[in-house]
Amino acid sequence: MKFFKNVVIILIGLLTMSVGSSILRTAKLGVDPFTAMNIGLSSHVGLSLSVFQIIVNCLILVYVYLYNKKAIGLGTILNMFLVGAFIDMFSAMFKPLTHSMTHSLIAQTLCLIIGIALFTLGSAIYMATNQGDSPYDAIAPTICKQTGKSYTPVRTTQDIIVVIIGFLAGGPIGVGTIICAFGCGPLISFWTSIVKPIIKKL
Repeated sequence: MKFFKNVVIILIGLLTMSVGSSILRTAKLGVDPFTAMNIGLSSHVGLSLSVFQIIVNCLILVYVYLYNKKAIGLGTILNMFLVGAFIDMFSAMFKPLTHSMTHSLIAQTLCLIIGIALFTLGSAIYMATNQGDSPYDAIAPTICKQTGKSYTPVRTTQDIIVVIIGFLAGGPIGVGTIICAFGCGPLISFWTSIVKPIIKKL
């Protein structure tokens, strides 16, 4: 029963994250750094985001498995196989709304607020189950475990490198990308304080 509950909660979180990311993408505001990099690189090799992201996640997972197995859980596996597919699916659904979402500064501002809110809420829901980090999120803790470095500078460096790769690859980099990279932490903490007590009661 607990396993089924965790699967449902994780899926709700991943779906919510993906809707938020797809809104940002459709409104041409950029997406989170990892997704932006994968969208850019996948366009050069003729693969969909979902397939390319799974390949990259598998490569990252090997590294994390070798040096930080405790970071891997049910949420890790569901995240690595589903998020790219969900973003592809929701982006296709929102595509007819592109003009409406980009025709004015007010529309883009609303999309930015809604997209970031949903992305961070979904992250909080997914993480509240304590069922493992996403492969990308597990990189910085694993490096810190190996090197003894503090988390913040390692994660910041990681995000900057990925944003640069995404930009050079032609990925959707925008204000949403910058906010996701450097401003989502406090929002995720805010949502976590709300959703975690609710999830514990389920």
